[in-house]
Amino acid sequence: MAAIRGLFYGAAIATRHLNDPAFVAALLQECGMIVSEWEAQWAALEPVRGKPDYTALDRLVEFAASNGLLFRGHSGIWYKRVPDWFGAINDRAEAERLMLEHVQAKFSRYRGRVQSWDVLNEAVDLRSGRPDGLRREVLLDKFGPGYIDLLFHAARAADPQALLCYNDYGVEYDTPWHTGRREAILALLRGCRSRGVPVDVFGIQAHLRIGARFNADIWARWLDEVAGLGIKLMITEIDVTDAAAPGDIAERDRQVAAEYERFLAPTLKSPAIIGMLAWGLSDRYSWIVRGTEPYHKRPDGLPPRPLPLDADLKRKPAWQAMADAFGGLPSR
Repeated sequence: MAAIRGLFYGAAIATRHLNDPAFVAALLQECGMIVSEWEAQWAALEPVRGKPDYTALDRLVEFAASNGLLFRGHSGIWYKRVPDWFGAINDRAEAERLMLEHVQAKFSRYRGRVQSWDVLNEAVDLRSGRPDGLRREVLLDKFGPGYIDLLFHAARAADPQALLCYNDYGVEYDTPWHTGRREAILALLRGCRSRGVPVDVFGIQAHLRIGARFNADIWARWLDEVAGLGIKLMITEIDVTDAAAPGDIAERDRQVAAEYERFLAPTLKSPAIIGMLAWGLSDRYSWIVRGTEPYHKRPDGLPPRPLPLDADLKRKPAWQAMADAFGGLPSR
C-alpha cells in the first residue's frame, strides 16, 4: 500500500533474524526496506580498535540487495554505541581522525547501496542544561558542537547518493518536555541549514505510547516548520508501548491500533514525508517485548504487543491501521 502511494514501508531487523525462515517470508511479504538494528553501530563493528568486522552488516546489505529491498543504515554515530576505547583517547586530533575514518570507511563501503543513513542519532538532551540542548556525551566533550558538521560533511563525501538523516525521539506529544525537544531539534536543524551542513532528512523515531497527550494541529505545524527548511521527513522507528492498556488482547490491540492511527493521520499528510519504518516487524523480535527499558514492562506481567504482526507473524489491528493510513493518501 505504501509503495502504491509513492512512499516506502520497512522494518528494523538484526542479522540473527535471517535464520528464521518464517520471519523472512513475512518480511519479504510486508516490507520494501530494511534498516539495521545494531550491526552498523561503531561499537558493534569495531569493539577492538583497529580490527573492524563488517561480516554481520555485509550480510544484511547483501540480503536487501538480493531481495530487491532498499537498505537504510543505522547509524553513523550514536553516543550509546561509541566504542569504549574511543573514550580513552585524550588527543583531540587523533580522536577526530579516528571518528572521521570510521564514518568514511563505513559509508564508502556501502556507497550506492544504502538509501539513507542516520548520520547522527539522538544528539539532543534537555537535561544537559546547555542553551543549545545538546547532549553531554563523549563526542561533545571531545569536539564541542562542531562535531555535528564534521560528521555530515564526512558522510556526504563518502556517499554522495545516500540521504543523510538526523534521527531523534521525543517530539510528537503535547507535553512541556516534548515541546522543549521540538524547539531544540528545530534549532539544531535550522543551524545546520544556515551553515550548509548536508542534513537531508529528519528522522522521527515515533516510539508511541498509550495514554500520552497528542495535539494533531501542534504536531502538523511543527512538521511544516521542519519541512520549510527544505528537509524531508521520515518515520524511522515507529512502535507503541501498551503498558497503560488493559490486559484483554482484543481491547489492547484496538488501543494500540488507535494510537498508530491518531499519529499517522496527520503525519503522513505532510508532503515532506517520504516513508515509514517500524522498529521491528513482529512482536517476536521487539525491543519492547524484550523489556529493554523499564517503561516497556506491563504491570500485569503480560507480554507487550507493540508491532503490526504478533509473535506468530499474524497481522494485527495495528497492521490494518497502518494500511488504512497509507490507503487514505493520494498518490505522490
